[in-house]
This record gives sequence, C-alpha cells and structure tokens, in this order.
Amino acid sequence: MVFFFTGTGNSLYAARRIAQATHDQTESIAQLMREGTQTFEADAIGIVCPVYGHDLPPLVKRFLRTMTFQTDYLYLVLTYGNRHGGATEVARRFLDGLGLEAAYTNDVLMVDNWLPGFDIAQQLTLDKHIDEQLNGICADLTARRRYLKPATEQDLRVYREGLEKHGNIFENPQFLNSMLQITDACTGCGICASVCPVDCIELMHEETGARAVRPAHDEPVCTACLACINACPAKAIHMPMGEKNPDARFRNEHVTLADLIAANGSL
Repeated sequence: MVFFFTGTGNSLYAARRIAQATHDQTESIAQLMREGTQTFEADAIGIVCPVYGHDLPPLVKRFLRTMTFQTDYLYLVLTYGNRHGGATEVARRFLDGLGLEAAYTNDVLMVDNWLPGFDIAQQLTLDKHIDEQLNGICADLTARRRYLKPATEQDLRVYREGLEKHGNIFENPQFLNSMLQITDACTGCGICASVCPVDCIELMHEETGARAVRPAHDEPVCTACLACINACPAKAIHMPMGEKNPDARFRNEHVTLADLIAANGSL
C-alpha cells in the first residue's frame, strides 16, 4: 500500500511511480480520512506526501495518529521544492512517537508550489532531475533497502528557527482560514470544491448563479495544500499575503485535474 496526500500532483506522481515499481497500489489519504479509523496490514506500507514548513502536513499527521499500521517495512518519501529543513528526520521522530518504526526515509526535490515564495513560471524552467531521483528511490524500495536519510545540524536549526519565529503556521487555524480569498471573478464552476481534500469550500447558489465560498463557520480548517488556487480556471482565488507571480499556476504535468478530483474530492 502506498498512501499519498497531494495538492497539485507532485506527491501523487511520486506515489504512482513507487507503486508501479513495487507492484503495489496507491491509496488517497484524504479519501481514507473521510471513512474513519481503519487497520492496514501489508508486507510494505508507504507514505508519500509534501513537506509543509519542514514538517509533515497536518492531515497526514492526523492520518498517522488515526489509523493502525501493521507491516515489517514502513517507508516515508517526502516531496519538497526548496529547503526540506531536515523534514525526513522530523517525520521519523514523529513516527517514533507513535510507536511506528520507519525502515526507509527519503525525499524528492520537485517544483515548489508555495506561491508566496516562488514564481511557478521560473520553477518550471529548472531541471531538478525529478525522475532520476525517483528512479533511485524506486530501486531502493524494490530492494527493501533500509535507510534513514540523515538531517544535518544546519537542517534542524532551520526547522527550529522557523518554529521559534513563526510557530507552525500550518497548524494555526486562524492563519489557514485567512490564507485564501475567493474573488468576484469566480464563475461557480465548483472545481475548487471538488479538489479540496478537507471540504472547506462549498458552492452557494444565488439568483445570479453559483459561486464558491468558504463556510461561515470555522470548521473545517483549510489544510494549505493550494489545490484550489492552482486548479481554478478563472484564477479567482488569491493569497492576500501576496504571490510571486499571480498569473502562474501549477499542476504536475503527469497528473490530470480528474486525478486530483478523484484523490481529494468527496465521492
């Protein structure tokens, strides 16, 4: 089983590559979280997800806390776009705290979709040797290699300094629920709601037509995956904190919009 969480397709692509190489199947973490507590048993179990602030995404943490895993080979592959901040080691320690022993941890440098920090158009010009990295990881996992990617003291210092300066913004509901703004350019197509993994966007039907809105209540909390803003065909969703290139959006070239809807949308 290869469990994945994705917003714009990077981790879905990585999970698919791994599943193909290991003759396994992918499973969406977002969909499984809607089903409630379960027990998973397999010879090998993998977790593939992005790095959020040098750490695991909150949704993935909740998944790992909620579910029970029985396997002799638990592995973790993280995707990131710039600095990982020792995220594989941070994640390994989190797993250890849950009584889960990782046999393999690694990461993959891919396109960075954090719009406030990076210009997607510029990111797409960079050759990050993504497939070469994935080839190596797939070979490791096929061979059931045991390897824990080490973090340097500098990596962990970056992680600690980020927490001291900002806290974990990805676990701050006030920050998350104010991060995105739906403008009057919305056409009511519903794509944003369809790709949201935590159902925090809904369509409101008015006499003038439908439009996407955030629920008036505080729950559910946005998970900062940026699936909605990158999938919106009208570019009607923006980040008030600013974007490096408001005209540039991203979806992994190997992943379709239908793939993201299947991975994240309410079925």
